[in-house]
Amino acid sequence: MLVKYAWRRFWCPRGDNVVTGPDGYPVDPEESGYFWRQNASVVDFSRMEATPCLVLLGEPGIGKSTAVSDAFEHARDQAIAQGDTAELFDLQEYGDESRLVRAVFESNRIASWRSGTNTLVLFIDSLDECQLHVKPLAALLLEQFRGLPRERLRLRIACRTGDWPTLLDEGLTKQWGKDKVQVAELVPLRKRDVEIAAAANGVDAEAFLRDVSERGAVPLAIKPVTLAFLLGIHRRAGILPRTQVQLYEDGCLHLCEEKSPSRRAANLRGTLDPSRRLAVAARIAAVMLLCRRGLVWMDPDNGRAAEDELTVRDLAGYEEVADGNVFQVTEAEVRETLASTGLFSSRGAGRVGWAHQTYAEFLAARYLSSHQVDRPQLDALLTHHEDPTRVIPQLHDTAAWLANMDAGIFRWLAAADPQVLLRGDLGPTDADRQMLMENLFRGFDANELVTEGWGLDQQYRRLRHPTLAKDVAAYVSDPRRSVTARRVAIDIAVDCELKELQDALADVAL
Repeated sequence: MLVKYAWRRFWCPRGDNVVTGPDGYPVDPEESGYFWRQNASVVDFSRMEATPCLVLLGEPGIGKSTAVSDAFEHARDQAIAQGDTAELFDLQEYGDESRLVRAVFESNRIASWRSGTNTLVLFIDSLDECQLHVKPLAALLLEQFRGLPRERLRLRIACRTGDWPTLLDEGLTKQWGKDKVQVAELVPLRKRDVEIAAAANGVDAEAFLRDVSERGAVPLAIKPVTLAFLLGIHRRAGILPRTQVQLYEDGCLHLCEEKSPSRRAANLRGTLDPSRRLAVAARIAAVMLLCRRGLVWMDPDNGRAAEDELTVRDLAGYEEVADGNVFQVTEAEVRETLASTGLFSSRGAGRVGWAHQTYAEFLAARYLSSHQVDRPQLDALLTHHEDPTRVIPQLHDTAAWLANMDAGIFRWLAAADPQVLLRGDLGPTDADRQMLMENLFRGFDANELVTEGWGLDQQYRRLRHPTLAKDVAAYVSDPRRSVTARRVAIDIAVDCELKELQDALADVAL
């Protein structure tokens, strides 16, 4: 069970991309500045309260149930103060249409409101956990809404993103009108939320955030379910796993587990265990990234997929292996993985994409590694046809993950395209790190590489090896080297706190 923290959660229109800062966390709407203006559509629940019909979506593990509960408590307090009514009904309790209608729409509380003149704020939670089939349930709800005095009703329906039915999208818009319906998705945690959780768990927040940043684990920290996982590890061991691969393997598997006790109790967890869901997700990642497809179209009954989208059928077929066991991947397995794991989120009606691109990049590399794709195939998949020594820019992170999993690929990239490796673990041995740094300096000095922004230089501190100070000093103090190479050397000296180079740096400055 997740601990309840003093978080202020935010929502954005479904399908909007939430802007993240250089540190990887969603830009905080409570802060000012350029990035905040890019996230202007991100608001807290109070900014949506006037909307007559509000759909509240959230991917598994993002804390939707808690956020909806908090929103209801706020709405109830507001309603009482204004002489109105607020009611919450949880659909996970119902598996019979007649019982649902009697318990919700024919209840004494709803009947009392219908005969009065006040406003009702009606929360309907756990649509995805109702034991009725989705299409009949959607039709039943629309029929019942049709008979309510909508001029005195504010409706809020909560559901998992991947389980939200298109039929309700269309029906609610038809009944209320397009300008009175808003579909919002819960935004991941901010950096300050992670700090709050760390402090509440007795963990040094500064050390934890630094550890998360150095391990590239921000995408796991911004979801409550995997944040709890990371905090548990850090609280027990004082540090996160040394390798990003192990951390993401455990974290993504955690996102494939069914966290809802009510869904487990109602046998709504699906047919796949977490390891099989992870195997299917890895296949989806490989196909999407290598075929340059950004979304999956989930609803073939309502229109056709766009050219840059995959369908569920495209992803089905053949076999996968999990825990040494072979299993068939049908459309049902693909749909379950897309809808029931925390790896995916909505990109508009009927469409899903990755909840965070890092999940896709790690899992695509995992797929290529587990299927033992050979070097000639990898060259064809990852490198540019006009320059087979360079990795395609869109696949830089996937290649870095793959290098973390295979020492041979690490050595290949260290020689051919070393800057790609700054996105990964930078090698397991001192010799690996020294080789990588030498190749980076060689590329910068020849102006074959350019310095990159957005925090890749933060990886420099992980280049530490026994002769680092000597190797860096050779570039800091040599005026024959390129300006770029010398600046990178200075950055490494600062990031790695090479105090023995203070005199050399002062000479350069003066």
